[in-house]
Amino acid sequence: FLFNNLLTGPTPASLYGIENVEELRLNNNELSGSLPTEIGQLLKLRNLHLENNEFTGSLPHQMGNMDDLEELRIQNNGFTESFSEGGLDSICLLRDQSLAEFVSDCDEISCDCCSQCP
Repeated sequence: FLFNNLLTGPTPASLYGIENVEELRLNNNELSGSLPTEIGQLLKLRNLHLENNEFTGSLPHQMGNMDDLEELRIQNNGFTESFSEGGLDSICLLRDQSLAEFVSDCDEISCDCCSQCP
């Protein structure tokens, strides 16, 4: 758990190369930049909390490789994307499989699979 630690700057790609991680909580920091594509290497990840940071850009399509992902929280960041861009379509496919909860900023990310958007 690395939440609430006042971490700043981009996350190092090496962080996402750790095998057998099932839960990664980076929420409530000041992490910025876009998510590296290496995040898709976390194949055993079940819970990913990225909320309340300063991430920007779109979600990497490699996140669609995370078949065990059950919970994804990305709200209160600077992510911007529509369903047809980047990895959001991959995330929505996971929503049909293992992803039970996907929380994002409904006004910034346009999709039908967010569990909190109308």
